[in-house]
Amino acid sequence: MEQLYKQDLAHIQAVAFGDLAQGASPEIIRLLKCAPTQIPRVVDVGCGAGPLSGALVEAGFDVTGIDSSAELLAIARAAISRAHFIHGSVYETQIPACEAIVALGEPLTYNAEGANADFLVEGFFRGAADVLPAGGMLIFDVIELGSPSLAGRFWSSGRDWAVLAETEEDLGSRTLVRNIETFRRVDQMYRRGCEVHTDAHFVLITSGDYVSSARNDANRHTSLIYNPPGTTHRDHFRQGTGSFFTITLSGAQLAQAVGAALQPVAVYLRQERACGLGLALLMECARWNSSSPLKAESICVELLAEASDGPKSVLRSPPQWLRTACELLQDCHRETPRIREVAKRSAFIPRILLVPSVLF
Repeated sequence: MEQLYKQDLAHIQAVAFGDLAQGASPEIIRLLKCAPTQIPRVVDVGCGAGPLSGALVEAGFDVTGIDSSAELLAIARAAISRAHFIHGSVYETQIPACEAIVALGEPLTYNAEGANADFLVEGFFRGAADVLPAGGMLIFDVIELGSPSLAGRFWSSGRDWAVLAETEEDLGSRTLVRNIETFRRVDQMYRRGCEVHTDAHFVLITSGDYVSSARNDANRHTSLIYNPPGTTHRDHFRQGTGSFFTITLSGAQLAQAVGAALQPVAVYLRQERACGLGLALLMECARWNSSSPLKAESICVELLAEASDGPKSVLRSPPQWLRTACELLQDCHRETPRIREVAKRSAFIPRILLVPSVLF
């Protein structure tokens, strides 16, 4: 499996996302000390930077941590000298002799794309059963299917870092994918984690000197970049400070909205109209209300037309929900219906996911 939590994400995980382990550690320690058999040795599966391992060591346990991230383990080793750490996947590493195993933070749900996850997890449980003695303890958590949906977007920032994450949930294949982008300050610049974006997205720079690998020159007043699906880049702010706004569109929406071929590489959109549309969408998000989803959808369709590599007038027919909405409005002779009613009757579901401006 490809290594997760490389240098920058490992740093962010260590400094900002240890709350779950720290909050759960008192109860885990209580359960271990109240076990029917004496538990001197504990294996911390998916130990990360060691927040739980450290608490277990302080409580008097002999701790071995296992994690697939070398960067997180380096942080853990530096912070917890009295614990032993093993670098490797728990599915490929022999679980050491112990009386208790703890897998906190959903480590059993991380699997490589295409892996037989059920087989791997079953193998882990068989290995745990072989190692644990009678009266031993296995404590773990997993991500469950069902409501509420886990799909969505999240961002957070600290003194020298920022992280943006998008979660996609596929109930049919029982798959949850987190796409994570990181920004970490190095000297006077921010280093962006090199990620492959499966969806197309626009980036509107609202302040700061932004360095991008996109082609063309930026507009004199506003910088708007179109990144096609599969874009890989290391864009950053030159002086380490700035702000931006992103608009992400799915492949299905691209196919439905635009007939002309889109730009195959990242480009600056220099047209005044394109930059104006980006600013209009930003302002619409700032004053978001019940009619905003329809307005955002319309603006994004126009943005895609501006990003097309060809005549701007070449567009496919509007989406079905828009045709239905127009028919409903034409049929209402006496009174114009409310936006919410039109959206409901046309089965409109907003498909544009928006990330608020992130300040550094």
